[in-house]
Amino acid sequence: TYYRINITDNSYNKYSKIVLISNSLINFEIKSLINPFIDEISFDMTVPQDGPAVFTLIDLYGRIIKQEKQNVVEGWNTIQIYIPGYLPSGSYVLQVLYADQRISKKLIKVIN
Repeated sequence: TYYRINITDNSYNKYSKIVLISNSLINFEIKSLINPFIDEISFDMTVPQDGPAVFTLIDLYGRIIKQEKQNVVEGWNTIQIYIPGYLPSGSYVLQVLYADQRISKKLIKVIN
């Protein structure tokens, strides 16, 4: 089950981050990947415990375009990776490495 809190005070309104509450094992998964992308890769991921994750964008020739390390927390995480505007449109692969697990997703970059 996913929860977030809506904090309201007169004209002030803010939502907390999304929290995953589960009585079973939380798996390493990528959800809601926005594809195609323009200048940022955005997705949600769940992880079973706090730790570092490495995000790598690779072109179809196997060259690393961008690599970034972020700490993620147990449960739900919203990830945004900003991509240089000069990157040409085309097909790319996003690899997410967490603990000893890797997930690869094919992405399409389009020009705005």
